[in-house]
Amino acid sequence: MENTKDKIYQAAKELIWKNGISKTNVADICEEAGVSNMTFYRKYENKYELLKQIIEENYNGFNRKYEEIFQKNLPFNEKIMELIFAHSELLKGISKKYIDDIAHQDNVELKEFIQKKHMIYNESVLQLLKREQSKGNIRADVDIEFLNFFRNNIIEMLFNPKLQKIYPDTEELIIQLIKMFYFGAVKR
Repeated sequence: MENTKDKIYQAAKELIWKNGISKTNVADICEEAGVSNMTFYRKYENKYELLKQIIEENYNGFNRKYEEIFQKNLPFNEKIMELIFAHSELLKGISKKYIDDIAHQDNVELKEFIQKKHMIYNESVLQLLKREQSKGNIRADVDIEFLNFFRNNIIEMLFNPKLQKIYPDTEELIIQLIKMFYFGAVKR
């Protein structure tokens, strides 16, 4: 049986991913979860506290998936395909509005939280890329710092109007960018 906190969490995640942060309020979350506002505020101080929990879980999920996949005894190309599939699963239901709200966050506390999480995640991925290059899985002529910079700036490409016309589905655009990122670096 799902507990109240889980119901609130799931409702918030679905609504925020679908409608964005700015378009989702506590009343929407409570209605979706089937709980009262008072119940919400007994569990969470505000929607930003809940959102930090959602973001934390997403970063942790990506980190776990990266490590799990790259620990497997598979050819690198197969690891990349698994990684692309994992990204696809972890990003189901994400909207452009959510990504825009994350990228252009006004709430100072949330913005600092996201930046801190991203720095930790970024360092983890950078170390993973260096490890894979040392194994010969990423071309030696590819500068890992540049590759990591490019990976970090994929989000900005999501807002490119030309790309949005080609890929109106945010999930598909993200997957295409990830494929381009990794397969451009893979040793042939």
